[in-house]
Amino acid sequence: MAFHLLYGEHPVSLIDSCLSKICDEAVRWPTRRGYIIVPEKMKAEVERRYIEILQEKKGGKGNDAAFMMIDVVSFSRFAFRVLSEAGGMGGKALSPAGRTILIHRILSENKEEFPVLGSFAERVGFISEIDEVLGDFYRYGVSGPMLEEMDLSEESPLTAGKIRDFGHLLTKMDQLREELGFAPERDTMKRLDEVLRLFREDAP
Repeated sequence: MAFHLLYGEHPVSLIDSCLSKICDEAVRWPTRRGYIIVPEKMKAEVERRYIEILQEKKGGKGNDAAFMMIDVVSFSRFAFRVLSEAGGMGGKALSPAGRTILIHRILSENKEEFPVLGSFAERVGFISEIDEVLGDFYRYGVSGPMLEEMDLSEESPLTAGKIRDFGHLLTKMDQLREELGFAPERDTMKRLDEVLRLFREDAP
């Protein structure tokens, strides 16, 4: 499949157009492996829509190979897959569910160390919200020590407390990942970029 750049003003229609083209290829080449790479928070919705469009195009006919050979993955999950094959991952991949479990464990077992975040640890949906914030920090190269060492003298007590808690949580997460043998979250995309550059240089 050649490279295509699609653009438009309506995100939903644009996504459907992309998925429709991908489904055409999946039906035409049902045994070829493919990946749809999306942001983490869009994975479930894109996967659901992909299946719906593919079912429409198949019309209930043929085998299910086209369903099985296309994976909808997040950028970080795709990076882990490539790095695990290339030998540069540095540990086991940690799933989104695994991340929320670790966050809940840290906050629940160390509530006194998290005066702001610890008080909300049992609230439904709060851990997932924290995971999204941590994901943004990792993507932009923000570390725990960076947050903990910030000058927060001009911030409100609540804002300063949240920032310190997030900094401490990032540090705790990195330590626990290492103890449990999971690959570090930060720099994953940077390592993927290095691997892909080497692959491109070595390609015939």
